[in-house]
Order: sequence, then C-alpha cells, then structure tokens
Amino acid sequence: MTRQAKSLWAMLVLSAFASMTASCAKVPVTVPVSPQVVLPAEVTTPCQIARLGATATLADLEQAYMQRGAQLAACDAARALALEVIMTERRMRTDWARQD
Repeated sequence: MTRQAKSLWAMLVLSAFASMTASCAKVPVTVPVSPQVVLPAEVTTPCQIARLGATATLADLEQAYMQRGAQLAACDAARALALEVIMTERRMRTDWARQD
C-alpha cells in the first residue's frame, strides 16, 4: 500500500468513527425516574412549644402546660405522618424496581 493510499484509508476510517460518534450523541438517553412522594407541609414545619416568660404566674404555668400538651400531640401526629409518607415511598420504589 502506498503512502497516499494509507493516508486516504486513515481519513476514511477517522471520518467513519466521527460520524458514528456524532450519530450516537444525538440519541437522547432516557433514565426511568423512581416514584417520589411530596412531604406535606405539616411534616416539614418545626414543632412549636410554648415557653413561659420570666414573670410567669401560676395561671400562665397552667395555660402553658395545657398548650404544650396540645403542641406535643400535634408534633407527634406530624412525625407519624412523616413516617407513613416515607414508608409509602419506599414501598412504591420497591414495587417500581420489581417491575423492571
């Protein structure tokens, strides 16, 4: 093979590789997305706890005691909701992964 023929052959091979690479680059890659659940606002909101002031009276203490009880119950309900949402999302992802 002459030097000129080798050069032409090399150019042909390089152009073939370039066109193959370019055609592969045009193919969009689709990645399947696993299911996700959006957390409710109650789950992401910090819990509120009543606090007594420096000059609190016995009535203030009793009121804060009752208020804290209600706030702790609401906080526990939000925690339970968060746990339920996370466990549901995990089950959905497991089911989704088994479908493939």
